Amino acid sequence: MIETGAKFTTEAYSGAWFEGEFWKASRNTVIVTISVVSISLFLGTLGAYALSRSTKNYAFWLLIIALIFRAMPHITLVSGYLFPFFSITNLGNFTDNDCRTGCY
Repeated sequence: MIETGAKFTTEAYSGAWFEGEFWKASRNTVIVTISVVSISLFLGTLGAYALSRSTKNYAFWLLIIALIFRAMPHITLVSGYLFPFFSITNLGNFTDNDCRTGCY
């Protein structure tokens, strides 16, 4: 059996945690996560209860729209924002005037 490297130790982990102050970033992450989840859950529960008890016609259509967005893959929601970055009209249409300061 070929050995590569040395024996496993936790020195690098403890160095990153205490000397690199990684614990501060972890604490901030936990605070933000708990806050955002609590607020979202509270507001979402209130809104869902109000929509479920509503007798108005728009409540049904709001729930259908929410269901449609939940059923879509996430990439379909993001792909609409990608078009300005990859415009077909700008691909390969470079001239010398476009590179006045130099093209890289």
